[in-house]
This record gives sequence, C-alpha cells and structure tokens, in this order.
Amino acid sequence: MLSLLVVMTSFQQTPAQIKMGEVIFLGKVPLKKEMKPDAFQDQFSKHIAPSWSLFKADRGDRKGDFLFYKSGTESASAGNPFTHPRLAPFLDNNSIYTKYQLIGADKLQPPRTIGILGVHYIKVKPERSKDFEKFVAEKLHPAVGNLLPDMQLLYYKATAGENAGSYITIFAIESTAARDKYWPTGAPETDVLKQAFKPLDPLAAELGTYLVGGSFLEPPNGAAAYWESKEWTDFIAQDENTSVKTPPGFVSLFNGKDLTNWKIPAGDNGHWKVINAAIDYDAESESSGDKSLWSEKSYKNFVLYVDFRIKATPWKNEHVPIILPSGLHKKDENGKEINIVLPDSDSGILLRGEGKCQANIWCWPIGCGEVYGYRMDTTMPPSVRRGATPKTNADKNIGEWNTFKITFKGERLTVELNGITVIENAHMPGIAASGPIGLQHHGAKENGEWVSPPSLVQFRNIFIKEL
Repeated sequence: MLSLLVVMTSFQQTPAQIKMGEVIFLGKVPLKKEMKPDAFQDQFSKHIAPSWSLFKADRGDRKGDFLFYKSGTESASAGNPFTHPRLAPFLDNNSIYTKYQLIGADKLQPPRTIGILGVHYIKVKPERSKDFEKFVAEKLHPAVGNLLPDMQLLYYKATAGENAGSYITIFAIESTAARDKYWPTGAPETDVLKQAFKPLDPLAAELGTYLVGGSFLEPPNGAAAYWESKEWTDFIAQDENTSVKTPPGFVSLFNGKDLTNWKIPAGDNGHWKVINAAIDYDAESESSGDKSLWSEKSYKNFVLYVDFRIKATPWKNEHVPIILPSGLHKKDENGKEINIVLPDSDSGILLRGEGKCQANIWCWPIGCGEVYGYRMDTTMPPSVRRGATPKTNADKNIGEWNTFKITFKGERLTVELNGITVIENAHMPGIAASGPIGLQHHGAKENGEWVSPPSLVQFRNIFIKEL
C-alpha cells in the first residue's frame, strides 16, 4: 500500500480541511502491508496531529492510500513525519517526493476551504508544454478556477523532484456532499455538473490538443471528460480528533455531527450544515425570515466557549473606519471620517437573543469581540461605547481557528479571544435578562455577486456553563 506526503505553502491549515496553496510537495511513501491502517491513523492522531493533517483515498487508482499534509514550510523534509518514532514501524524507507507550483496563481481568486483533493495526473505533449502553461494561465484558470461555488480546478507543474516537468490537475472540493452533488457514488456525473461544464466545450476541445492522446477521458464520457485524467485519486481529509472534551461543569451545544440543540431557519435549504465536525455556513440561507442559527435553549448568566474561523473574504469593503479607543471613528483635518479598504467577512456570536449584543467576528483592524450595536449607539454614554470597543486585536490569521470565552453576568460582559481579554466587564444597559445564543448570518448577493461582507464562517467546540 502506498501513501503520499503533501506539504503545501502560502495558505492556512485547518483540521480536516485545507486551503490550496501555490506550492505542493507530493511524495510516494510505502505503508507496510502487515500494518493496520486504523492503528496507523490512531498513532498519527496522538503524536503528529495537528502539526500535520491526514488524508485517505476513497476513490480512484490509489484507493486506501494515505496522504500527509503540512503548511508553513518551504521544505518537504522540515518536520518530516517519517522520522517520528511512533510512525516509523508503519512505514518503509522510501520518501521520494515532487515539488509542484500552481500555474498562473495571479489569475485566480482566493482559494477556498476544501475537504477533498481529487488529484489527476495529466500528460502534456512535451513539445507543447510552454504553450500549455500559457493556455492554463490565460484561459483555463480564469474559466474553471472558480467555476462552481464548492469546487475549484487547479493546475500545477512539477518544478523539482522525481516527476519534474510533469503536470497535475486538482479538483479541490469542499466536502463529500459537494462531490456527490456532481459525481454520486456508483453513478454517472449529474446534470448539475453537465450544465456547468457544457458551455466550456470549445475550451475543453482546445485543452485536448495539448494532451497526449488516450491519457484523458473523451466525449461521450461526460461534460467534464476533457478535464479528467484516466489516472486519478480522490483523497479525503480525515477526522484528526481536533474536538476537545467537554470541560467540567460545561454542557456541549454542538455534537460535531448534526445541528441538534439548534433551530435551523425555516426554508434554509441546507446552507447551515456540518462539515468535518464543524458548523459550516455559506451565507446564502434561503430563509425568508431570520437567517441566523439560534440555540434551542435560552440562557441568563453563563460562560461560553466557541471556536470560530473565517473561511474566505471575497467581499472588498471600501468603508472600514479606523476605530479609536473611545469607540468613535477617526476623522481627518476636515472632519471627514477616514476609511480604509480591505477584504472582509462578517458574523458574530449573538447573546441573550439580541442582534444588538454580539461578540463580532470580522476582519476590521479593531479586531473580533467588538459589540457593534452598543459601540455605535449614540444614545449610550461614552463609558458604554468605550467598553464595547476591543482593547486590542487578538485575531489570528484568516482561515485559522480562534477561541472566544464569553462571560455574561447581569448586564456585564467580558470577552476573551485566544486567551487575551478584549472586552472587560463592559456594561450592556437594557440587555434582555435571558435569551438564546445565536450564530449570525450576514451578507447578501445581487446578480450573483456579494454586495456586503458575507458570513463565510465555521464554528466548533461550543460549550456553555450556566452561572
């Protein structure tokens, strides 16, 4: 049995999901046949994760093979798991790998979070390799790099290593549910996929002129035929036991499997969902009413832990103010508010059933944890508006997991973010005595484009203790 080592750079790692990077290292590493895969995965979870992530193939030529993944290194040998004494008994001593570079990365929108790597080993005619790379950068990636909301097609060139000079296509897919929407198990590709690829038939035919005959699927195999190699494997991100045990005295509000304990908005149509043990939202709920996700139970005084992360920031916000410690916005010498431009997404933890009182999740320089409704309320005294303003920005990078610890007693709110107190004993006058916990919806589209910052977020490890 073979496994693959993958090291990716220029992107952030999240457990059981990744964002594609500009540099990839792929390497074949034999797993000893006599070793049990379950035992291997157990040792990986205990001694390697979360420094490395683990994928396993469930479809294709290498079904059953493993894939190792790590971000934040320029060398495939850095932190190599093959040298770890707990994994060494499972692995043979072959760790040859290949370095791949994303072609025309500047032509692509920011990579999305994915749970499946569909690796297709394509064969390009040697005499046409330079023209092929130009074709990918100028035509292919702009057309198919972001063709579907939950799948990207990405083309890489091997720049060093065993297979230098070769090429791969990666179908970067959000989840197994997304894949089944296009390629159901044991069934032909769906009409949804056909409709997406059909308008690209002329481009697909041009792609075929660069490929070695017989190395790829051809019509009438399907609308995506030219894009699919005959040599391919789907690798799925494995659960790395990143959920934590319920702390003593706390109750878990999320079981990692479904939305038990939460009220799904009527007519939502699957936009609030669970992916890889996290509550996932795409900001496109079809509910005609309140689109936020609320807990079934109401709470009065409590301590709440929530892990959250922003998945992507497709909206360019041109009106972000510079917020002073007072909570007011900085102005120029003419008294005009100073605004900056930055990529943005927006959500929050809604408290006591009120949208006004929330620990904000966004990309503004003031940082997460801000209580927007109180900070912006001009009827509130200066002390309240100042108290609703974070003392410091304790955010992690976009794509990384953050942890809120929120304490509410009476009308007093304290918010800790990643172990740093950002809101301390802030007064929330007039707040309801009790109410449910909410995960906020934000954002809207017009003609398929975002017109406000969307809540492209995930949540996990949600625990509450009533006081």
